[in-house]
Amino acid sequence: MSELAVGNADTDEEEHPHPWPHIESMFTLVKVRKNSYIMRCLLCLPKQTDISAFKNSTSNLRKHVARIHPNKLAKYTDLLENHRKLDATAAGGAANETYKRLSRSAFAKCHALWNKTSRSTMAHETVERECKLQFLRPNQTRWSSLFLAVERIVRIHREQGEQAIRNVCTALKIKM
Repeated sequence: MSELAVGNADTDEEEHPHPWPHIESMFTLVKVRKNSYIMRCLLCLPKQTDISAFKNSTSNLRKHVARIHPNKLAKYTDLLENHRKLDATAAGGAANETYKRLSRSAFAKCHALWNKTSRSTMAHETVERECKLQFLRPNQTRWSSLFLAVERIVRIHREQGEQAIRNVCTALKIKM
């Protein structure tokens, strides 16, 4: 029975790593409660000061540093800012790059369609024949013009199908 308890204690330790590893140099995890963490301030050593922090907020830790260790507040703030910057680039880096690539590709095709149809009457007639609607060309003076122009392409795709857009792109020699 005691071996089982020891095994659970070890598992419990592994289940709860430091919730905010970026401030591990200032606070260690002591205990996990239902909605909060009990953190021990390493700056207060040898005195053992435990601070309760909600699982979704480090504000109590920040308040402790501001009140008791005001000279360390800048370091604490830097650690948080660096962590936020790392999270923004590391977590969303690959997804962000994929989004950028797809977005640029889609908008390049849209711009090619808008340019060809606005400069050529033959292209304009091809769109009207295939899609039963005309493309709206975005302009600089209306804040919603890009949205409305993309919305029109989506509407044509929804009502006439992908084949209509594909036929227009083929006729206008725009890569799909």
